[in-house]
Amino acid sequence: QLFAHEEIWGFQYVNKSLDLVQVNAVIDEARSTQLQSLLAKEGGILSLHTIYSNVSEVLEQEFARLSKRVRWTAEIKPDLFFQEYRDWLEYEAFFEWIQLTCRDIASVPDLFFQEYRDWLEYEAFFEWIQLTCRDIASVSYLSQQTIQGRSIPVFTLSTGGNNKPGFYIQSELHAREWLANAATTYILKELCEGYGNDDSITQVLDNVNIFIVPTVNIDGYIYSWINSNTRMWRKNRRNNGNNVFGVDLNRNYEAPQWCQVGTSTNPSSDIYCGTSPFSEPECRATADFVLDPENNIQAVFDMHTYGPLILWPWAYTYAHAPDYEELREFGNALQSAVHSVHGHVYTSQQAADLYPCAGTMVDFAYDNGVVESITFEGRGPGFNAPPDNIVPAGQEQLAAVVLTAQTLY
Repeated sequence: QLFAHEEIWGFQYVNKSLDLVQVNAVIDEARSTQLQSLLAKEGGILSLHTIYSNVSEVLEQEFARLSKRVRWTAEIKPDLFFQEYRDWLEYEAFFEWIQLTCRDIASVPDLFFQEYRDWLEYEAFFEWIQLTCRDIASVSYLSQQTIQGRSIPVFTLSTGGNNKPGFYIQSELHAREWLANAATTYILKELCEGYGNDDSITQVLDNVNIFIVPTVNIDGYIYSWINSNTRMWRKNRRNNGNNVFGVDLNRNYEAPQWCQVGTSTNPSSDIYCGTSPFSEPECRATADFVLDPENNIQAVFDMHTYGPLILWPWAYTYAHAPDYEELREFGNALQSAVHSVHGHVYTSQQAADLYPCAGTMVDFAYDNGVVESITFEGRGPGFNAPPDNIVPAGQEQLAAVVLTAQTLY
């Protein structure tokens, strides 16, 4: 009752039996003064801690840093590319470089993941994947383009064979969550390079087809790179009229109680659900892929940031899903697998315990028979986690991907 939905960036229980929670929120000075008055009051706030005293200033500093970076061109060696986030033009230049100079290189340097990359840099990296992992990796495109007409690439990692279980992983429904698609792309790279070199990955790919959509909301992601004022953009880029843009893609899936819980019918809201389930082509396309019987999808990961959290159905209600005990045990197993990598704790919990919301991918997948449906909320704090989180986040989530795939055969 203390916060509006749009103010909350993160939420987790400190002590569930005492109903004690930790909330990360973005508020203005007036709200801060109001909350200070509630300190130590019964049923109120126990403590307040300021992460950033001025979020706009933090974002402006990030963009100031990016504006001074050495821009990537096809004539520059790859090391600099990975020392900073890149915009889409730089990604495209890097893709050109990959095609020209990396045809015989066994792997791309991990420097790529030392900074966030713009969409052009991602496209260049995807070219590298196709050139160097051609034995197991192929790229196709989802059934529909984004609202602005961009094709959405999906990578298939497969060693062939019939009737294998499918594992679908998607990322970046929310544009500002740069760590999500960076870590997911790292997972893609590690799976490609690991086949034939890592026993666990080799066994997984011999038995499971893995499908990865590194970035669903391409339009929103490109928009979030324009400047510090657009950095926190969340939705896609649908034109709602009256200079209002965007639908929250993780409220647009056809799932129980669509647009009734934790969402909004106001087109200006960050959690606007759209005009109808699957009004957005990005959601329709990803849903079509999951439901396609040829893909035989038996597990779904929807990658976000930040938490760190491992969330499982239901999201729309506190009521337990029919497979609650299985999901709880599965979430705990994922938590242990992630923790074993760097000792980082991802809290496993029912999605609604973060906050109830309807129209999510995790509820859609579960409602359509995919029991192992998980939302990952990666490292923080904030949506602008420092880029040195990319590789460890990718390594942690890769452990969860391998464990999940192993349950499918």
